[in-house]
Amino acid sequence: MESFPALRRYEEELSGFRSEKRRAERLAARALLLQVLGENFTIVYTPEGRPCLATASGSEPTPWHLSISDTGPFVAMSLAPFAHGMDVEAYDPRALRLARRFLSDDELREFAPDARMATLLWSAKEAVFKRVEEQSDLTISQIRLHRRTDLLLDATWPSATQPVCVAGCYMPRFVLTFAK
Repeated sequence: MESFPALRRYEEELSGFRSEKRRAERLAARALLLQVLGENFTIVYTPEGRPCLATASGSEPTPWHLSISDTGPFVAMSLAPFAHGMDVEAYDPRALRLARRFLSDDELREFAPDARMATLLWSAKEAVFKRVEEQSDLTISQIRLHRRTDLLLDATWPSATQPVCVAGCYMPRFVLTFAK
């Protein structure tokens, strides 16, 4: 925190985490916010655990919707004036082995995923889950993905009134997905 004195205001919040990894992830998100928006804003959480952007005092929410994700050494944050979800996932060969747990039989047939595609599909479902305003009963396996193009998907779930568009991007070490 010596490099960013402004991050000292998060010391109390971070002290509540036993895991050094979780503290580092939280700190990285706050450092990213500080670099992008300066000291006038902070991250607060709804009772459901959804991150929100607030004024530095934490008392005034902003109209901006916030999504935060991390994987390995990477942290990503998105801000938009509309509800959205964003996810970043490092490539993991286990994604293919676990695909049956989070993809339906129809999705397995439609996408015939390899490990890279399975990671993208998992990330897409995570982004949609973050995007859904009311997620009390929603599970990842209830989200259904349908291909528009290789990197553009539609997502639906039981209570959805219309599909949500999900864009994906393959990077050398991870995938990034955005659901609007």
